[in-house]
Amino acid sequence: MFDDDEEEEEDLSEGAKLKRKYRGKDLDEIDRVAKEAEAREKKAHDAQVYHETQKALFPPWSMERILNEAINTPSVYWLDPVVSFDLENTLESQFDFPITLKAFLFQRFKKIETTLITDNDKTAAVEVFGPVQTKSFINIRFKAVRGAGSSIFEFTLIDLPCQNPYDWISLFTLLSKYEQKFKPIVIHLKRILVFYIQEVGKMDMEIDDVLRTRSTIQPKEALNDVSKMKLGKIRKDNWSVAFQQTEGKKVQKCLFCLPDKHLYSTSRLNYILGITKECKVNDVADKKYFADMIK
Repeated sequence: MFDDDEEEEEDLSEGAKLKRKYRGKDLDEIDRVAKEAEAREKKAHDAQVYHETQKALFPPWSMERILNEAINTPSVYWLDPVVSFDLENTLESQFDFPITLKAFLFQRFKKIETTLITDNDKTAAVEVFGPVQTKSFINIRFKAVRGAGSSIFEFTLIDLPCQNPYDWISLFTLLSKYEQKFKPIVIHLKRILVFYIQEVGKMDMEIDDVLRTRSTIQPKEALNDVSKMKLGKIRKDNWSVAFQQTEGKKVQKCLFCLPDKHLYSTSRLNYILGITKECKVNDVADKKYFADMIK
């Protein structure tokens, strides 16, 4: 019986405990003391939440570390550069930065599901929800509008490293208008901009120079043989695929070789992945290997 009372006592807030303690005494005084206690409790809780939101989610990367990870251990961090052929910067077509879906891995986010986000259209508006408590950090949920077509997509803080870096700029610009309200989020965005976007931009040419010095597989087919190849069929002897591209009004069949993937834009790589996936003559294992090597 007494144990139940003690458990019930532990579940009460500080203000409720004081009301029970001074039951039967001056009600105004009790209410004042209880409200002060609850205010202190709320202030302490808010301070703890704010402290958690200030913790750095994205560790700093130096140029030396990025180059080392990208060139020496690409299978771990997948920082292969992607040449951008999209130089427009509109609602329908934002800059194509050299970054891939597996560019940055974070131990803290390992067991949390991420969101696959298409990033061709620019972020035009954003709404913030949260905080969302996880076991290791406080997360934030975003609902954003992308492009002139106003398509809506949702994501959280842990999805930021896998987005087009121009999305970081857009989010920072939109939320900075209300910096006091979104201060913890703006701090995360500032950090990711300072430590990542400059290095991601600078590393493109440096990594490309290194990768270009490596030998690449030369296709055995003569140019006139490419036209006979089936679109999307994976050639395992040199890991190549025939695909089509349009130049002006002319449709041309071209050959893609896996070792030269860093010379293609993200949109072109996605197109090549799509036709290999749809090609029924490809083995499931070959399709998986091809996709893993590109992503």
